[in-house]
Amino acid sequence: MGVHTLSDEFSSPVPAPKLFKALILDADNLLPKLMPQAIKSIDAFESSPDGGTKCTSLNQMYHPKPGAQINEEEIKAGKEKGMAVYRAVEACLLANPEAYA
Repeated sequence: MGVHTLSDEFSSPVPAPKLFKALILDADNLLPKLMPQAIKSIDAFESSPDGGTKCTSLNQMYHPKPGAQINEEEIKAGKEKGMAVYRAVEACLLANPEAYA
């Protein structure tokens, strides 16, 4: 079975530089404090017209072991976990405007 990749696009009221600092530059410190699991990568950020952020590509890759099957429910659950991490970081940044300024 091959690699399965999910991509998504969504918006945030948090400015792109702040979100980048929290999710990418300080992910090793912040994510374990907020949630026990983390997504593998966020590939691209764009500033949105309202001053927030548009994340153009949230990718989760699944590399099943030989003979293993991944079903749609498992993929959906993985996507929901990734979004939960993102939303936890977003909520932390909105609650603490001075963080990652």
